Amino acid sequence: MGHFKLVYQSYPLDLKVQEPRITLRATSGSWPGQKLEEDYVGLNLEVKSPKFFFDPNNEPEDDVSQWLNPGLDTQWLKIPLKRFENRDYRSLQEIGVDFQGEGTPNALTGEDWWEAPGLISTYSDEFFARAEISMRHHGGGTFLVQLSGTTQFNTAFDIAFSAPLTVKLVGYRNSSTTDDLLGWFDRFLRKDDFTFTRLQRGEDLYLDGAVK
Repeated sequence: MGHFKLVYQSYPLDLKVQEPRITLRATSGSWPGQKLEEDYVGLNLEVKSPKFFFDPNNEPEDDVSQWLNPGLDTQWLKIPLKRFENRDYRSLQEIGVDFQGEGTPNALTGEDWWEAPGLISTYSDEFFARAEISMRHHGGGTFLVQLSGTTQFNTAFDIAFSAPLTVKLVGYRNSSTTDDLLGWFDRFLRKDDFTFTRLQRGEDLYLDGAVK
């Protein structure tokens, strides 16, 4: 279900969608003194596609031919907590992203974009030059995501996929307890709408959540 279409070096590509993910992320303790964000949560949209040898001219030795490892990653996309209405995860579908380049207005925050919120992987990582992102709730915590735009190297992309909403909360170096992480999350989304799994690895605490 969905599609992963690129126009790469002027060649259209229609790729397989694999391992789609929609994840709300937050961490503390990534460096000494780092705390959970007061006003934002990360929204990580991810898609992969099988690595393949790009050889549009059937000439493996020409300058165009190369291995491509396609993917999508928006790990730099931050959503203001105030955008979640009534602490309901379904309100995520009301949050649209319109990125028109660094230094242009960010309607989500009321400030300017100071970095690209994501990238497309091809031969290398290509950060968004512009991107529009929308989401629609399909029920049961599953969302349909649609993205389109171009990268810094003029690769055009048109991507659509469905995936369940998940949550990853991490407290590195004993920086947060389970109650700290869940208390922070419950400020903007009801924790009781999710099932959380706890994992402790040394000083690091991981909470993985899924919609009930």
